[in-house]
Amino acid sequence: MAGTRAETAYSLSKFLEHIFSNESPFEQIIKGHLVIENQLNQLLSLDLKYPNEIPNLYFKAKVELLVALGVLKKEYKAPYLKLNAIRNRYAHSLDYELSIRDIDDFESTLSSEQKNAYSFIHGEITEEDISKRLEYVINFLWFALALQTSPPHYEEHDYYWRDINIEQELKKAWENYQKAIENGEDIRP
Repeated sequence: MAGTRAETAYSLSKFLEHIFSNESPFEQIIKGHLVIENQLNQLLSLDLKYPNEIPNLYFKAKVELLVALGVLKKEYKAPYLKLNAIRNRYAHSLDYELSIRDIDDFESTLSSEQKNAYSFIHGEITEEDISKRLEYVINFLWFALALQTSPPHYEEHDYYWRDINIEQELKKAWENYQKAIENGEDIRP
């Protein structure tokens, strides 16, 4: 789990390097789904007294449980469920191919707050490259979850992080990350 914002930024760079280095949309979806599910698991383990006592939940159930617990805002759940639906299409159809329309649909599930942060980070997206667009949206979803599991948002018995403004926090973290990269700073933990 990431600690400081610099560690979160470093984790993001490593995540992107690992997930999206010349990967097909199929590989991006499968790997992105796994890494995001790991973040969901971390959020669940932070909020449950005995996290090992719950049964092995499916991705969708984890998202819905986080919403029910108030950990994930209700309006944030749709893109995570859409990612899961796309992953399931790949898993259950040998000839499924992701299209630009699928990406448009995926991006349209973002809440207005998420869309504002997404636009801030990626600018106006006119990219027709499916892999690049997929990279952007998965990166965004992962980064939003990673922020919730890094200080100062979570400390034991402190539920302040549930009420963070994701748009504001993503913008701050992204600006700090970009400044560190531009200044050639070593952001490794």
